[in-house]
Amino acid sequence: MNLKGRVLGGSWVGGNRLDDGTKRWLNDWLARLGYAVASIDYRLSPQITWPAQRDDLLAAIRFLRDHAAALGIHQDRLVLVGRSAGGQMATAAAYAEVIPGVCGIVNIYGPTDLNRTWEVAALPRNLDHRYNLELFLGGSPETARDAYQSASSATLVTPNAPPTLTLHSALDINVFLEQAQLLHRKLAAAGVPHTLVSLPWAGHGFDLVHFDTPGAQIGRYAIERFLAIVTR
Repeated sequence: MNLKGRVLGGSWVGGNRLDDGTKRWLNDWLARLGYAVASIDYRLSPQITWPAQRDDLLAAIRFLRDHAAALGIHQDRLVLVGRSAGGQMATAAAYAEVIPGVCGIVNIYGPTDLNRTWEVAALPRNLDHRYNLELFLGGSPETARDAYQSASSATLVTPNAPPTLTLHSALDINVFLEQAQLLHRKLAAAGVPHTLVSLPWAGHGFDLVHFDTPGAQIGRYAIERFLAIVTR
């Protein structure tokens, strides 16, 4: 059985693998399609800073591969699926190094350039994430430069990056669409198979408002098609 590793969102400071407060619609839908789903916990900031969260994700992947036979999963058909903060972690981890067994990434409105997230914090129609970024990365771009670099997947893309599906919305004031567009350009330049599905009338968390909204339906269709291709 192919496995989808779901990395939770929560702005790096909240949430848990049971999806309390953020709904389990995506996990349950993937399971109904016949995929095994592992919802992964990671240590939260401000108690723990990056890259500990990346290390937690890599440890979970190693555990799943080491126990693949007992779990009844295929160790070389793992797809990382992350929403918001989870998308940031999934892409940053998978682009920084070749992770054995990972054959695809689904990035759902995750930030891809945290230096840019810091820069646009004061712009109109944008939420100010500087406080959370300082908690998560241990400082500002000036005082924690290496952390910002290693957490920004758009700066880590190489031709070895896994095929990637990104879902993002044009009305997102939490993570601007430009983050997805930047990643799209970087993946294209590196020759990495990828798709950007841009939803012009949706906002951040469009799939959490209800799993049957137009945005969620389009997202489900794209995810189902993507998983069928990368896990075949």
